[in-house]
Amino acid sequence: MPKVYVRVNPRSQISKRHRCAIEFTQTWKELEDIDAATRAALEEDPYLEVSETPTVLVEVAAAVQTAAPEASGNSIQPTESTAQQDSADAAQGDSEQVGTASAADGQATEINDVKDSGLNGVINDPSDSTSDAPEATSGTDAGKIPGSQQETQAIQDEAGAELSAAKTKQASVAEAHVDTRLETIKVAIAQLDPNNAEHWLSDGKPVIDAVSALAGFKVLAAERDQAWNQVKTQAVAG
Repeated sequence: MPKVYVRVNPRSQISKRHRCAIEFTQTWKELEDIDAATRAALEEDPYLEVSETPTVLVEVAAAVQTAAPEASGNSIQPTESTAQQDSADAAQGDSEQVGTASAADGQATEINDVKDSGLNGVINDPSDSTSDAPEATSGTDAGKIPGSQQETQAIQDEAGAELSAAKTKQASVAEAHVDTRLETIKVAIAQLDPNNAEHWLSDGKPVIDAVSALAGFKVLAAERDQAWNQVKTQAVAG
């Protein structure tokens, strides 16, 4: 038989449950080579979830692990940015020295040469060059690290959406399973003999063993009470 995965239903009020001599928690437990009777008993338990492919949890972990190295690899880029900024600072210092020498000696030709070399803004307004150089350098690499962060976030968001959808589907299946059991119990209660004292307790509730015999599975006290209350409510409304 294929592997199956079993855990305690997260929507239940319990954290552990023993079934078929096995302890289960809210973490998936992998079972191999179980017989059909054991699997049927696990699937009938309203406090357990049984699945053959709870793969979404593995996909989420893999997606996050894949995104982490990409983000760390791109984080090396600031080293180039720092080197380019240092070059810009050095160019700015040289330009200021040229401007000072030109003003002292009155050599207009040197100023024009500096202007032609692309450092006109440094000579005309040194304060502007101080603010522009880091901005130009950071703009070169600005898209690298934030882009990786956005990609990582997109992967995590997509994985989170898949996980949420899987949990919703599993919860719906579990809820449908509980509703089916409840309807079966209600039918079994309706089949009890109202004149048979062995079928009823002193407080008027059905005997669990009698209900279980008719339902075909072990009925819990909480299930018996819930089904009995619904039967009485329907009888009054009818």
